[in-house]
Amino acid sequence: MDRSNTQLLFQDHLPLIEEHLGGDGLIEELCKGFQLLMDVDKGVITFESLKNNSLLLGLQDLSDCDLLSMLREGDYDGDGALNQMEFCVLMFRLSPDLMKQSEVSFADLQSEARNNTCVDSLMAAKVYIVYYSMYGHVEKLAQEIMKGASSVEGVEAKLWQAETLNEEVLGKMSAPPKSDAPIITPHELAEADGFIFGFPTRFGMMAAQFKAFFDATGGLWRTQQLAGKPAGIFYSTGSQGGGQETTPLTAITQLVHHGMIFVPIGYTFGAGMFEMEKVKGGSPYGAGTYAGDGSRQPSELELEQAFHQGKYIAIITKKLKGSV
Repeated sequence: MDRSNTQLLFQDHLPLIEEHLGGDGLIEELCKGFQLLMDVDKGVITFESLKNNSLLLGLQDLSDCDLLSMLREGDYDGDGALNQMEFCVLMFRLSPDLMKQSEVSFADLQSEARNNTCVDSLMAAKVYIVYYSMYGHVEKLAQEIMKGASSVEGVEAKLWQAETLNEEVLGKMSAPPKSDAPIITPHELAEADGFIFGFPTRFGMMAAQFKAFFDATGGLWRTQQLAGKPAGIFYSTGSQGGGQETTPLTAITQLVHHGMIFVPIGYTFGAGMFEMEKVKGGSPYGAGTYAGDGSRQPSELELEQAFHQGKYIAIITKKLKGSV
Protein backbone atom coordinates (compact mmCIF):
# COMPACT_ATOMS: atom_id res chain seq x y z
CA MET A 1 0.00 0.00 0.00
CA ASP A 2 1.31 3.43 -0.90
CA ARG A 3 1.55 5.41 2.32
CA SER A 4 2.82 8.60 0.69
CA ASN A 5 -0.66 10.11 0.61
CA THR A 6 -1.75 8.96 4.06
CA GLN A 7 0.87 10.49 6.35
CA LEU A 8 -0.68 12.62 9.07
CA LEU A 9 1.25 15.83 9.68
CA PHE A 10 0.66 17.36 13.09
CA GLN A 11 1.47 20.89 11.97
CA ASP A 12 -1.23 20.73 9.29
CA HIS A 13 -3.91 20.19 11.95
CA LEU A 14 -2.39 22.33 14.69
CA PRO A 15 -4.69 25.35 14.17
CA LEU A 16 -7.81 23.19 14.35
CA ILE A 17 -6.72 21.40 17.53
CA GLU A 18 -5.23 24.48 19.16
CA GLU A 19 -8.47 26.44 19.06
CA HIS A 20 -10.15 23.74 21.17
CA LEU A 21 -7.37 23.44 23.75
CA GLY A 22 -6.57 25.47 26.83
CA GLY A 23 -3.83 27.65 25.33
CA ASP A 24 -0.55 27.05 23.59
CA GLY A 25 1.06 25.42 26.63
CA LEU A 26 -0.70 22.11 26.18
CA ILE A 27 0.27 21.88 22.54
CA GLU A 28 3.86 22.68 23.41
CA GLU A 29 3.95 19.95 26.04
CA LEU A 30 2.61 17.40 23.56
CA CYS A 31 5.24 18.43 21.03
CA LYS A 32 7.96 18.12 23.67
CA GLY A 33 6.73 14.64 24.58
CA PHE A 34 6.85 13.60 20.95
CA GLN A 35 10.36 14.96 20.52
CA LEU A 36 11.56 13.08 23.59
CA LEU A 37 10.17 9.74 22.46
CA MET A 38 10.81 9.82 18.73
CA ASP A 39 13.60 8.16 16.79
CA VAL A 40 15.72 11.14 15.76
CA ASP A 41 16.84 9.55 12.50
CA LYS A 42 13.34 8.53 11.40
CA GLY A 43 11.33 11.43 12.84
CA VAL A 44 8.67 9.11 14.26
CA ILE A 45 8.14 7.12 17.45
CA THR A 46 9.13 3.50 16.89
CA PHE A 47 8.88 0.60 19.31
CA GLU A 48 12.61 0.82 19.94
CA SER A 49 12.57 4.56 20.62
CA LEU A 50 9.48 4.22 22.83
CA LYS A 51 11.14 1.47 24.84
CA ASN A 52 14.48 3.26 25.12
CA ASN A 53 12.92 6.57 26.17
CA SER A 54 9.98 5.27 28.20
CA LEU A 55 11.58 6.35 31.48
CA LEU A 56 11.16 9.95 30.40
CA LEU A 57 7.37 9.61 30.58
CA GLY A 58 7.29 7.38 33.63
CA LEU A 59 6.50 4.25 31.61
CA GLN A 60 9.17 2.09 33.21
CA ASP A 61 6.59 -0.33 34.62
CA LEU A 62 5.14 -1.15 31.20
CA SER A 63 6.16 -4.42 29.55
CA ASP A 64 7.19 -4.80 25.92
CA CYS A 65 3.71 -6.13 25.22
CA ASP A 66 2.15 -3.03 26.81
CA LEU A 67 4.35 -0.72 24.75
CA LEU A 68 3.52 -2.60 21.55
CA SER A 69 -0.19 -2.39 22.32
CA MET A 70 0.14 1.34 22.88
CA LEU A 71 1.98 1.75 19.61
CA ARG A 72 -0.60 -0.25 17.66
CA GLU A 73 -3.49 1.63 19.28
CA GLY A 74 -2.28 4.95 17.94
CA ASP A 75 -0.90 3.74 14.61
CA TYR A 76 -3.63 4.92 12.21
CA ASP A 77 -1.62 4.58 9.01
CA GLY A 78 -0.35 1.10 9.88
CA ASP A 79 3.33 1.84 9.31
CA GLY A 80 4.42 0.52 12.70
CA ALA A 81 5.29 3.94 14.11
CA LEU A 82 3.65 7.10 15.47
CA ASN A 83 3.92 10.45 13.74
CA GLN A 84 3.14 13.70 15.56
CA MET A 85 -0.59 13.73 14.86
CA GLU A 86 -1.02 10.10 15.87
CA PHE A 87 0.91 10.74 19.09
CA CYS A 88 -1.31 13.72 19.94
CA VAL A 89 -4.52 11.75 19.40
CA LEU A 90 -3.16 8.81 21.39
CA MET A 91 -2.24 11.03 24.33
CA PHE A 92 -5.79 12.38 24.46
CA ARG A 93 -7.17 8.88 24.38
CA LEU A 94 -4.91 7.61 27.16
CA SER A 95 -5.11 10.64 29.44
CA PRO A 96 -8.50 11.65 30.91
CA ASP A 97 -6.83 14.55 32.71
CA LEU A 98 -5.52 15.90 29.43
CA MET A 99 -8.98 15.67 27.95
CA LYS A 100 -10.49 17.62 30.84
CA GLN A 101 -8.19 20.54 30.06
CA SER A 102 -9.73 20.94 26.63
CA GLU A 103 -13.12 21.41 25.05
CA VAL A 104 -12.58 18.81 22.35
CA SER A 105 -13.41 15.13 22.76
CA PHE A 106 -11.28 12.22 21.65
CA ALA A 107 -13.98 11.31 19.14
CA ASP A 108 -13.60 14.76 17.55
CA LEU A 109 -9.84 14.40 17.28
CA GLN A 110 -10.13 10.86 15.98
CA SER A 111 -12.71 11.97 13.41
CA GLU A 112 -10.46 14.81 12.30
CA ALA A 113 -7.56 12.42 11.93
CA ARG A 114 -9.61 10.06 9.80
CA ASN A 115 -11.17 12.78 7.67
CA ASN A 116 -7.75 14.01 6.66
CA THR A 117 -6.43 10.63 5.57
CA CYS A 118 -7.36 7.81 3.27
CA VAL A 119 -9.97 6.17 5.49
CA ASP A 120 -10.20 2.96 3.50
CA SER A 121 -6.46 2.36 3.73
CA LEU A 122 -5.94 3.47 7.33
CA MET A 123 -8.86 1.78 8.99
CA ALA A 124 -9.07 -1.35 6.82
CA ALA A 125 -8.72 -4.70 8.53
CA LYS A 126 -5.61 -6.39 7.16
CA VAL A 127 -5.91 -10.08 6.32
CA TYR A 128 -2.74 -11.92 5.30
CA ILE A 129 -3.09 -15.14 3.30
CA VAL A 130 0.20 -16.94 3.92
CA TYR A 131 0.89 -20.22 2.15
CA TYR A 132 3.49 -22.75 1.08
CA SER A 133 2.90 -24.60 -2.17
CA MET A 134 5.43 -26.67 -4.10
CA TYR A 135 3.25 -27.90 -6.95
CA GLY A 136 0.56 -25.21 -7.03
CA HIS A 137 -2.47 -26.88 -5.47
CA VAL A 138 -2.40 -24.87 -2.25
CA GLU A 139 -1.53 -21.77 -4.24
CA LYS A 140 -4.73 -22.03 -6.28
CA LEU A 141 -6.77 -22.24 -3.10
CA ALA A 142 -4.85 -19.26 -1.72
CA GLN A 143 -5.65 -17.16 -4.77
CA GLU A 144 -9.35 -17.90 -4.41
CA ILE A 145 -9.24 -17.20 -0.68
CA MET A 146 -7.63 -13.88 -1.53
CA LYS A 147 -10.56 -13.05 -3.82
CA GLY A 148 -13.04 -13.92 -1.10
CA ALA A 149 -11.29 -11.80 1.53
CA SER A 150 -10.93 -8.89 -0.89
CA SER A 151 -14.67 -8.96 -1.62
CA VAL A 152 -15.39 -7.67 1.90
CA GLU A 153 -15.60 -3.90 2.12
CA GLY A 154 -13.17 -2.44 4.61
CA VAL A 155 -10.74 -5.35 4.33
CA GLU A 156 -7.28 -5.18 2.80
CA ALA A 157 -6.15 -8.69 1.84
CA LYS A 158 -2.63 -9.61 0.79
CA LEU A 159 -1.15 -12.82 -0.55
CA TRP A 160 2.19 -14.03 0.82
CA GLN A 161 4.23 -17.19 0.42
CA ALA A 162 6.59 -18.77 2.91
CA GLU A 163 10.23 -19.29 1.95
CA THR A 164 10.78 -22.57 0.12
CA LEU A 165 13.57 -24.15 -1.90
CA ASN A 166 15.54 -22.24 -4.51
CA GLU A 167 14.65 -22.38 -8.21
CA GLU A 168 17.43 -24.84 -9.06
CA VAL A 169 16.26 -27.41 -6.52
CA LEU A 170 12.62 -26.90 -7.49
CA GLY A 171 13.54 -27.53 -11.11
CA LYS A 172 15.19 -30.84 -10.26
CA MET A 173 12.01 -31.83 -8.44
CA SER A 174 9.92 -30.98 -11.54
CA ALA A 175 8.11 -28.33 -9.52
CA PRO A 176 6.79 -25.21 -11.28
CA PRO A 177 8.54 -21.85 -10.71
CA LYS A 178 7.54 -19.80 -7.68
CA SER A 179 4.69 -17.35 -8.10
CA ASP A 180 5.02 -13.58 -7.92
CA ALA A 181 3.56 -13.47 -4.40
CA PRO A 182 6.13 -11.87 -2.08
CA ILE A 183 7.95 -14.01 0.46
CA ILE A 184 6.95 -13.09 3.98
CA THR A 185 9.30 -12.78 6.93
CA PRO A 186 8.08 -13.71 10.42
CA HIS A 187 8.15 -10.14 11.78
CA GLU A 188 5.79 -8.99 9.00
CA LEU A 189 3.01 -11.08 10.53
CA ALA A 190 2.65 -8.45 13.26
CA GLU A 191 1.27 -6.00 10.69
CA ALA A 192 -1.89 -8.04 10.04
CA ASP A 193 -5.19 -8.15 11.91
CA GLY A 194 -6.05 -11.68 10.77
CA PHE A 195 -4.54 -14.64 8.93
CA ILE A 196 -5.38 -17.60 6.75
CA PHE A 197 -2.52 -20.10 6.60
CA GLY A 198 -2.25 -22.75 3.88
CA PHE A 199 0.05 -25.72 3.32
CA PRO A 200 0.11 -29.30 2.00
CA THR A 201 0.15 -32.27 4.35
CA ARG A 202 3.10 -34.49 5.14
CA PHE A 203 2.11 -37.70 6.95
CA GLY A 204 -1.07 -36.10 8.25
CA MET A 205 0.55 -32.88 9.48
CA MET A 206 1.67 -29.55 8.00
CA ALA A 207 4.66 -29.70 5.67
CA ALA A 208 8.06 -29.18 7.29
CA GLN A 209 8.67 -26.04 5.21
CA PHE A 210 5.74 -24.26 6.82
CA LYS A 211 6.56 -25.64 10.25
CA ALA A 212 10.02 -24.11 9.83
CA PHE A 213 8.36 -20.77 9.14
CA PHE A 214 6.36 -21.02 12.37
CA ASP A 215 9.50 -22.08 14.23
CA ALA A 216 11.05 -18.76 13.20
CA THR A 217 8.30 -16.73 14.91
CA GLY A 218 9.83 -17.02 18.38
CA GLY A 219 10.28 -13.27 18.66
CA LEU A 220 6.59 -12.71 18.03
CA TRP A 221 5.74 -15.40 20.56
CA ARG A 222 7.94 -13.75 23.19
CA THR A 223 6.07 -10.46 22.91
CA GLN A 224 2.70 -12.10 22.08
CA GLN A 225 2.20 -9.72 19.16
CA LEU A 226 -0.17 -12.15 17.45
CA ALA A 227 -2.32 -12.81 20.52
CA GLY A 228 -6.03 -12.25 20.02
CA LYS A 229 -5.82 -12.22 16.22
CA PRO A 230 -8.09 -14.58 14.25
CA ALA A 231 -6.58 -17.23 12.00
CA GLY A 232 -7.89 -19.89 9.64
CA ILE A 233 -6.25 -22.87 7.95
CA PHE A 234 -6.52 -24.44 4.48
CA TYR A 235 -4.64 -27.41 3.06
CA SER A 236 -4.05 -30.03 0.39
CA THR A 237 -3.68 -33.79 0.75
CA GLY A 238 -2.88 -36.58 -1.66
CA SER A 239 -5.76 -38.89 -0.78
CA GLN A 240 -9.06 -39.05 1.09
CA GLY A 241 -7.41 -40.60 4.15
CA GLY A 242 -4.32 -38.44 3.85
CA GLY A 243 -5.02 -35.81 6.49
CA GLN A 244 -7.97 -33.60 5.55
CA GLU A 245 -8.79 -33.24 9.24
CA THR A 246 -5.59 -34.22 11.06
CA THR A 247 -3.54 -31.62 9.17
CA PRO A 248 -5.52 -28.59 10.39
CA LEU A 249 -6.18 -30.21 13.77
CA THR A 250 -2.48 -30.63 14.54
CA ALA A 251 -1.66 -27.20 13.09
CA ILE A 252 -3.89 -25.50 15.65
CA THR A 253 -1.12 -25.96 18.24
CA GLN A 254 0.92 -23.30 16.43
CA LEU A 255 -1.92 -20.81 16.80
CA VAL A 256 -2.57 -21.66 20.43
CA HIS A 257 0.96 -20.89 21.59
CA HIS A 258 0.75 -17.50 19.90
CA GLY A 259 -2.60 -16.80 21.55
CA MET A 260 -4.34 -16.56 18.18
CA ILE A 261 -8.03 -17.35 17.77
CA PHE A 262 -8.66 -20.32 15.49
CA VAL A 263 -11.59 -19.65 13.15
CA PRO A 264 -13.00 -22.80 11.51
CA ILE A 265 -15.58 -22.46 8.78
CA GLY A 266 -17.84 -25.00 10.45
CA TYR A 267 -20.76 -25.72 8.13
CA THR A 268 -21.21 -22.12 7.00
CA PHE A 269 -20.51 -23.21 3.42
CA GLY A 270 -23.98 -24.74 3.42
CA ALA A 271 -24.96 -27.46 0.96
CA GLY A 272 -21.44 -27.60 -0.43
CA MET A 273 -20.33 -29.30 2.78
CA PHE A 274 -22.56 -32.27 2.00
CA GLU A 275 -21.48 -32.96 -1.59
CA MET A 276 -21.35 -36.75 -2.04
CA GLU A 277 -21.41 -37.23 -5.81
CA LYS A 278 -17.96 -35.79 -6.49
CA VAL A 279 -14.62 -35.86 -4.74
CA LYS A 280 -14.33 -32.72 -2.61
CA GLY A 281 -11.66 -31.68 -0.16
CA GLY A 282 -12.17 -29.48 2.85
CA SER A 283 -13.86 -29.93 6.20
CA PRO A 284 -15.34 -27.84 9.01
CA TYR A 285 -11.73 -26.95 9.83
CA GLY A 286 -11.21 -25.12 6.55
CA ALA A 287 -11.01 -25.31 2.77
CA GLY A 288 -9.03 -28.12 1.21
CA THR A 289 -8.30 -30.03 -1.96
CA TYR A 290 -7.07 -33.43 -3.10
CA ALA A 291 -3.94 -33.46 -5.25
CA GLY A 292 -3.98 -37.19 -5.98
CA ASP A 293 -0.84 -38.07 -7.92
CA GLY A 294 -0.33 -34.37 -8.57
CA SER A 295 -2.35 -34.17 -11.77
CA ARG A 296 -5.65 -33.33 -10.09
CA GLN A 297 -6.32 -29.61 -9.63
CA PRO A 298 -8.79 -28.01 -7.20
CA SER A 299 -12.36 -28.48 -8.41
CA GLU A 300 -14.84 -25.68 -8.92
CA LEU A 301 -16.60 -26.60 -5.68
CA GLU A 302 -13.32 -26.62 -3.75
CA LEU A 303 -12.48 -23.19 -5.13
CA GLU A 304 -15.93 -21.93 -4.13
CA GLN A 305 -15.30 -23.19 -0.62
CA ALA A 306 -11.94 -21.41 -0.59
CA PHE A 307 -13.60 -18.17 -1.67
CA HIS A 308 -16.15 -18.63 1.10
CA GLN A 309 -13.44 -19.17 3.70
CA GLY A 310 -11.62 -16.02 2.64
CA LYS A 311 -14.79 -13.96 2.85
CA TYR A 312 -15.91 -15.54 6.11
CA ILE A 313 -12.65 -14.96 7.99
CA ALA A 314 -12.31 -11.47 6.54
CA ILE A 315 -15.73 -10.56 7.95
CA ILE A 316 -14.78 -11.91 11.38
CA THR A 317 -11.43 -10.10 11.30
CA LYS A 318 -13.18 -6.85 10.43
CA LYS A 319 -15.66 -7.29 13.29
CA LEU A 320 -12.90 -8.00 15.81
CA LYS A 321 -10.83 -5.03 14.68
CA GLY A 322 -13.85 -2.75 14.87
CA SER A 323 -14.69 -3.86 18.40
CA VAL A 324 -11.34 -2.79 19.85
